[in-house]
Amino acid sequence: MRHMEVAIVILSLAIFALVKLTLANKFAFLNFYYLPVLLSGYYLGRRPAIMSSILGVLLALFFVVNWPAELLAESGGRLDLGLDLLVWASFLMLVSILVSTLNENRHRRVALATQELLGKYIQRSFEVDGSHTERVSRLATAAARQMHLPSTLVRQIEAAGRLHDLSENELALALMPKSPRIELDKARALVSGAVPLAVESREYRQDSGSKRASVSIGAKILAVADLYDEISERLGNVQPWWESVEQIKRKGRFDSLVIAAIKKALTNDNLVTDQ
Repeated sequence: MRHMEVAIVILSLAIFALVKLTLANKFAFLNFYYLPVLLSGYYLGRRPAIMSSILGVLLALFFVVNWPAELLAESGGRLDLGLDLLVWASFLMLVSILVSTLNENRHRRVALATQELLGKYIQRSFEVDGSHTERVSRLATAAARQMHLPSTLVRQIEAAGRLHDLSENELALALMPKSPRIELDKARALVSGAVPLAVESREYRQDSGSKRASVSIGAKILAVADLYDEISERLGNVQPWWESVEQIKRKGRFDSLVIAAIKKALTNDNLVTDQ
């Protein structure tokens, strides 16, 4: 967004230059300041939109102070010019508030609808016993407990396990709200933390694990649990569960501590799946 803010400022300055260089109807060209205000309201939010309108008003006042004769020639006098500028500035401020408010309300509705959809997805995944997402969630959660991770992170790992298939859907990821303006309750905060964790886990599996030192422990656990379930589901009863773990270990890409925690969870929590 920083580039967008710079572009808005440059556009406002360009409009100022356009007003100065215009030979006739200078006052009419002040309406071009609506353009950066509309762009700010749509892409950046209320505060940048209001700041953009204030910048436009200040540039217009700077023009009047330094070159008053050029605008006075197009008005009936100083009083008329002052009233015209006051009406113009008032509408500019009003448009900045109106457009940004309407756009924020639209984003809020989309965000809340998306979060409700994700909440129903999680609820449905709990109802389908023995599904891939349910098995991955149980195994990853058990491994996290074996590693004595904080309870908040354990709950996020559990939710991420039930959402990790969703992280492979690019359209679903595009719908995920990223705006910090959305106020989340505890349940929605859990979902908002679980989805990035699921995405990070998918990227960790796709890349070389040894090259991603900054990967969170939650993503590593989820990746190994997901891979284990895929191997077990593919091979069924042909291969013992510990061979599936050893197969992951031989890849040399995943955290050895996480693999050990997965192995302990399978042994101690009775999570071996019969495919």
